[in-house]
Amino acid sequence: MAIAATNVVVLSNVSLPVGTTAFGPITPPPDLSSVQISIDRTLFTSLTLVISLSLELSRDGGVNFVPWIALQTRGGTITNPRTLLPVTND
Repeated sequence: MAIAATNVVVLSNVSLPVGTTAFGPITPPPDLSSVQISIDRTLFTSLTLVISLSLELSRDGGVNFVPWIALQTRGGTITNPRTLLPVTND
């Protein structure tokens, strides 16, 4: 089943300082049933780089936020074990 994109937010490639950087909030349409996040890995060339991402969700119009999802990935080239091709998006 194909999922049609209803709201796309693109954050341009930027150099960020070490530490925490907040983006948003981003308000999806009220009838949205799924969210997809894609991270372009082509600039993550440093083997010592660690990227941590955490998203928070508000169900009350932005008054309160609760943790929703988190991930962590390292820099450098990652190869897909099935295709043996470099992974360019996390």
